[in-house]
Amino acid sequence: MDFLKFKPLSSEGRVRPFYHLTGTEGYHVRTALDRIEEAVRKNVSASAERENYSAKDRWAEAISSFCTVPLFGDVKIVVVTDLEALAKTASTADKVLAALTSLVKSPPDNAFLVLCSSEMDGRTKLAKFLSKELCEVNCSPLKPYQFEQWVAERVQKANLNLSPKALDSLVVRTNGSMEGILNEIEKLALFATPGKPISESELERLVADSAEEPIYLLYDALDSADRERSFRMLKDVLSHLDSPLQVVFGLSKHIRMLLGLLALLDQGKRDDEIRSSLGLSSFQIGNLRDKIPNLKRLPLRRMLQLLELADERIKTSSQSGEELLYQLVGCLST
Repeated sequence: MDFLKFKPLSSEGRVRPFYHLTGTEGYHVRTALDRIEEAVRKNVSASAERENYSAKDRWAEAISSFCTVPLFGDVKIVVVTDLEALAKTASTADKVLAALTSLVKSPPDNAFLVLCSSEMDGRTKLAKFLSKELCEVNCSPLKPYQFEQWVAERVQKANLNLSPKALDSLVVRTNGSMEGILNEIEKLALFATPGKPISESELERLVADSAEEPIYLLYDALDSADRERSFRMLKDVLSHLDSPLQVVFGLSKHIRMLLGLLALLDQGKRDDEIRSSLGLSSFQIGNLRDKIPNLKRLPLRRMLQLLELADERIKTSSQSGEELLYQLVGCLST
């Protein structure tokens, strides 16, 4: 089931006992969880309690709790994240499949199970079982045309009038984060005159560049070889972004932008040409000018190579993405 069509209740008006939220769009996952919890509280029990577990280290505890009578409320909602961690080896995946098969045949009356995973190999037995036996919700990022429509609808609903360039800038400055876009639209609605056009320059004054600032500060700490500050900045960046891969993408994008900036400066390009080529604002170019004398191509390219390696390891390793990121930052900040 696509997230945009997801409704927690079955056609009979009942809350389903099992859900599988699969995909990497954090906004979709959190919104689906909120809808499920709201449906349980409204249709089953207002005193429902919610428990959160990670499958990486608390799978057995989560399943045990799901089968146990709630301590306080009448029912419980057991949420298990990182299910993909248990699907990487056949033996572990078979154990998960056996446990879920038993539960689906005879679910408890007072509990609801919500499994969350990033994208899984749909050819595996476990993935096929989840798709067939659970209410599966596709929480992958929207396709470009869906995303554009989604943003336009939210802007229109807030009675805002953004120029096409301002609309593009809103997406760029929030790093395409759906939650970030909603937050900034809410802020814009407080300052803007209803129906009055908002230009790109006006939007840049009103909307903080939440996409770039945390990444820029992390890069600055790495560039300064400040290990302690780098770890603090990484923690802050992870609180802004939905996944470790987004951190790798953001740093890689920033470094490619710096390499592009050096190349354009070597060609003698003016600020307006740089702004047009790299999609930077005048404010961003001004901030970078102080850094230009210290930029070196070789260290930048080395960082880019390490980030590409980190991207591959995060996607393939059984080690958590955050642990790999902290290892990477430790390496880059020395």
